[in-house]
Amino acid sequence: MNDLLSLLALPAMWSGRQPDQIIESLLDSLLGMLRLDFTYARLHDPKGGLPTEAVRIAQRRDDLPQEVGRALESYLTDDTFGSSVSVPNPVGEGMTHIARFSLGLQEESGLIVVGSQRPDFPTETEALLLRVAVNQAAIALENAHVVSQRQHAEEGLRERARLAAFNAEVGLALIQSENLPEILQHCAEAIVRHLDAAFARIWILRKEEQVLELQASAGIYTHLDGPHSRVPVGKLKIGRIAEDRRPHLTNSVIGDASVNDQEWAQREGMVAFAGYPLIVGDTLVGVVGMFARKPLSEATLDALASVANAIALGIERKQAEVGLREQTEVVETINRLGRTLSGELELQKLVQALTDAATELTGATLGSFFYNVRDAQGESFMLYTLSGVPAQAFAHFPMPRNTDLFGPTFRGEGIIRIPDVKKDPRYGKNSPYYGMPPGHVPVTSYLAVPVTSRSGEVLGGLFFGHSEAGAFTERHERILSGLAAQAAIAIDNARLFELAQRERTETEKAREQVANILESITDSFSVYDREWRVTYLNKEAEKLLPRLGLTREETIGKNIWDLFPELVGSFAYQEYHRAVAEQVPIEMEIFFPPLGGWYQMRTYPSKDGLAVYSQEITEQKQAEEALRASEKQLRLITDNIPVFIVYCDTEECYRFVNK
Repeated sequence: MNDLLSLLALPAMWSGRQPDQIIESLLDSLLGMLRLDFTYARLHDPKGGLPTEAVRIAQRRDDLPQEVGRALESYLTDDTFGSSVSVPNPVGEGMTHIARFSLGLQEESGLIVVGSQRPDFPTETEALLLRVAVNQAAIALENAHVVSQRQHAEEGLRERARLAAFNAEVGLALIQSENLPEILQHCAEAIVRHLDAAFARIWILRKEEQVLELQASAGIYTHLDGPHSRVPVGKLKIGRIAEDRRPHLTNSVIGDASVNDQEWAQREGMVAFAGYPLIVGDTLVGVVGMFARKPLSEATLDALASVANAIALGIERKQAEVGLREQTEVVETINRLGRTLSGELELQKLVQALTDAATELTGATLGSFFYNVRDAQGESFMLYTLSGVPAQAFAHFPMPRNTDLFGPTFRGEGIIRIPDVKKDPRYGKNSPYYGMPPGHVPVTSYLAVPVTSRSGEVLGGLFFGHSEAGAFTERHERILSGLAAQAAIAIDNARLFELAQRERTETEKAREQVANILESITDSFSVYDREWRVTYLNKEAEKLLPRLGLTREETIGKNIWDLFPELVGSFAYQEYHRAVAEQVPIEMEIFFPPLGGWYQMRTYPSKDGLAVYSQEITEQKQAEEALRASEKQLRLITDNIPVFIVYCDTEECYRFVNK
């Protein structure tokens, strides 16, 4: 019975442990409790990787788990499940008896093999204890897997939030400044701050010289002079990225032949490098690169790639502004609109403002923006905004399709400008109208611009019409090209904001669920920060406060040792501090003088402090004491009876003999 109770207590020890820790604890417990020769476990990887093996041996510990596993492999068949099989001893001489047990209904978690040279192994009692222990371990492993998945999901949420903030900051940097070096410096600083880079740099291409000129540097190096200030295309690592027009990514800087100064890399502890060519269409405009002292995750590389596209667009846009100084008024209007769009995080309002402004700048009689959105369930559908005509004028018309005329815009293939759309060979080729439907606003001049995100996704298309032929010019194309680039950033920011809001709501919901669970448990639960201040008490813990002469207001935020100075130096005081110092969970039973009772305490440390579950066990302790007194009295009586009293079990072993 004691062995069974000990096994049933194992799950409490396993709470918060990793799968390998659970298995090692199980093997150690079985080896000592049942006096086995060896215990062996094979734990499957839920991701499909190689299994984890572990072994515990009574006499020595120099055997590798893999060697024991190979020796047992041919005997681990379905026929051996739960039964005793005699096999050559994998950890010693002669033969031994083994029993195999499944971790899970279909061995989804793994298996356990135990062995003993005792001829009756395993007895019924041993088999029962083994099944109970293995079942408890299977449940603990499943719980550990669930916790791991939840932690992974939470880490994913935090990572996405961090990268969303990164994208948003870079997006704002690209539209909030008029000075290109300043924009690029903000981008480089954002890379260092959000992607944990040691330093980041951005070069722009001087086309006439085919030289990359350093424009921004942040992190441990901020100077813009030196050997990397002007890098010819094709020279050094940065120049080769520009020449090849391909990213260079590595998490093994030491040993990478493209990193010329290996001594510097080793001295500075550089681990990873990522460099991206800054390309707009087919035009190279620069290179962005960063070094880091730790490996770069796939999500980080994806974020940097996305930002590289945005930076490239920013460089191209600013260079275009310099070349079009005569259009100062138009450029200022576009920038002003870009700032307005970036500050509007409600997508419908944003795209309406975009459509109205673009229609005004081009002088179109009709302007529209058709774009795709996704709802909370991930379903995609098309919406549109209109400018220049009332919405009712288009209410009965179907959505545009990927026809010969509209298709190139929806595929992001570039700007289309047609002086007279009715004379274009692509016009009037598709049913059911073969042209404009009856009642459509008259359109002769046609201008369409795709709006494409930094990732290359086509967000939608801007379409403009005018009743007169030749109403749109190349100047209008340039205006809308810059406007579409800013609109793409603003739309991405609005989407990221919407995603962040949704994730924040989900996080709050998860926190509320945790709080509800803690409030519903029957144990008292309290949390202390690193300074031993009380930060949380559940409902059951608050019920104890009146007995202590305290209120919630007098307790929250106060140091626990100031509230109960008589506990300083006590066993509980020492164990609490040990749990935090060693970051290990501890279970103990203590007498708590302020309440005059016995309590079972379970402590769980974290980097932020200590969480404590407590349950009063005074009645249990009293019962145990009464039982011990009863047993003592019974022994006294039996020892003084002038009769020989003996008790044997079913195996004829003496269990009790009086004096």
